[in-house]
Amino acid sequence: MAGRVLVAYESRGGATREVAEAVARVLLEEGLEPDVRSVRDRLRFSDYDGYVLGAPVRIGRWAPRMKKFVADGAAAMRGKPVAVFAVGASFAPPDEETAADPEKAANAADYADKCRERVHRWCDRLEPVAFATFPGVMRPEAFPRLLRRTTRNLPVRDARDWDEIGAWAREVAGKLRP
Repeated sequence: MAGRVLVAYESRGGATREVAEAVARVLLEEGLEPDVRSVRDRLRFSDYDGYVLGAPVRIGRWAPRMKKFVADGAAAMRGKPVAVFAVGASFAPPDEETAADPEKAANAADYADKCRERVHRWCDRLEPVAFATFPGVMRPEAFPRLLRRTTRNLPVRDARDWDEIGAWAREVAGKLRP
């Protein structure tokens, strides 16, 4: 049973934080007590009955701060319900150009699958009750300086599906409750 739920996120540009906040709103509507916190905050894992963990996938890897957070809290989270989500541009539906080229579309799908597998494998030690990947936001201005130079002409693209996120959060709420 989970009453008090930590919704912990890592977010550089804010997209993953916004997903975490949306998940927390649904958990609250479902009668749980979510506490939305950055993984950078000092937390006592023992204060919570359940956990929802979310972080971006960048360059095919789950955020290092979230990996450290999971490693630090794995023992305390063991035996309690944990749900995990990852957010990234690689999980977005292909743009028109990519979708029109079967080889590019297949490569994009393979890459997304590999990213999903890496995150899931990393979180297996927590035995998550739910796992999801969501498309993110392409915000070149939030990229590291070196990457910004090569992406500055890319458009901002928000591919998040708030209905999908809400549905997943309702499913998670059911798994966090008795």
